[in-house]
Amino acid sequence: MFDAIPASSSVLAFVTTVHAVLFVLRLQSGRRWAWWLALPSALFAAGTWVMALPAWLALAVSGDIAWFGACHLLAPVRRGPLEEAEAAHRFVPLRIVETRDESASIRTFRLSRPTGFDFVPGQFLTVQVTVGERRHVRCYSISSAPENEEYLEISVRRQGLVSGLLHAAVKTGDTVHARRPAGHFVYPFGDDRPLVLLAGGIGVTPLMAMVRHAVAADRHRSIALLYSVRHAGDVAFRADLEQLERRHPRLRVVITVTGQRAASGLRHGRIDAAVIRDAVANPLESIYMICGPLPMIDATRSMLGALGIPSEQVRFEAFEAAAASGAKLPGGDASDTPKKLTLAHSRREADIEPGESLLDAAERAGCEIPSICRSGVCGTCRTRLVRGRARCTSETLAPVERENGFVLPCVTWADDDCELEA
Repeated sequence: MFDAIPASSSVLAFVTTVHAVLFVLRLQSGRRWAWWLALPSALFAAGTWVMALPAWLALAVSGDIAWFGACHLLAPVRRGPLEEAEAAHRFVPLRIVETRDESASIRTFRLSRPTGFDFVPGQFLTVQVTVGERRHVRCYSISSAPENEEYLEISVRRQGLVSGLLHAAVKTGDTVHARRPAGHFVYPFGDDRPLVLLAGGIGVTPLMAMVRHAVAADRHRSIALLYSVRHAGDVAFRADLEQLERRHPRLRVVITVTGQRAASGLRHGRIDAAVIRDAVANPLESIYMICGPLPMIDATRSMLGALGIPSEQVRFEAFEAAAASGAKLPGGDASDTPKKLTLAHSRREADIEPGESLLDAAERAGCEIPSICRSGVCGTCRTRLVRGRARCTSETLAPVERENGFVLPCVTWADDDCELEA
């Protein structure tokens, strides 16, 4: 009989290896009780040498594989905090399911929303676009509400190389690559104080996500959106805002035009103290969220301070300012003390010049660390600092990554001799 002849030792060794591999894979699940799930594989491996008949071996391997599959469904592998942080840096393809124009210069791109792309109102997407042979990275605020689980939207002003390409060449059905949503300028949850959103130009996009979320899930909160543009034709989302204002009993929208006399339904002038007093019922008790050009943010913060608004109630964001400052030495001071950079994998060394980032020093030494944005936004150059002290000014890295020694060399400056795992 076929099944009465014991298998050869090489077959037994192979089958044992299969069981051992399944055993190790189950132990990698990241759960404290994973060894209970792996125990059947260990028993099967031991039983291989006791029950060496081919029929038993085939049945045992089939049973172990079935058990592994069941465990994968019922107790999937759990990523550790560092693995989760690493996953956040990966660019994944997102399909464009719809486009629409919000104004003469702003277009919304509706993107399929994959698993893991959870976000809170106010966050942004880091989008990667290839032009010729060069990759470019830009950040675009999410303008849709997180309650829409099947898609998310970015609204892009036609300005510059990448945004111009999105407007000119990207259409429904195309694919763009993006990282998981990120950002710290977010809707103030757990706080029922009135919310005042102050937008300048394209700065309205993250505030639109906040308004849409409030209409969907925070209808008892008083909200005022004060939106300033240069010309009436620059107003984006106007029909949506009118509809949202009708749906939310405590939402007030005021749109001001600064460059010409206002059209019907619009106010003329900048967002000033008079606008605040007219649109906000309790100015001193409100939380203020400002997004727009840096001069507008500075002027608005000064105006709110003059009204007696405590600074801790004022939050703001300007992407352009953050990217520009991220690429500079913090404080603008460069130490004259000589420092040395060691590149562990490349086996190269370089003297770090005053004011030079670790990425610049590495490239000068002939080590090509992959990089795209060079401003601490895209996370492409993420590298472990093996030795030494350095200042990484980016907020892109998660705390667990910093604890494990990771930096973004493009915005990292040495405080003493350093060694990079590059």
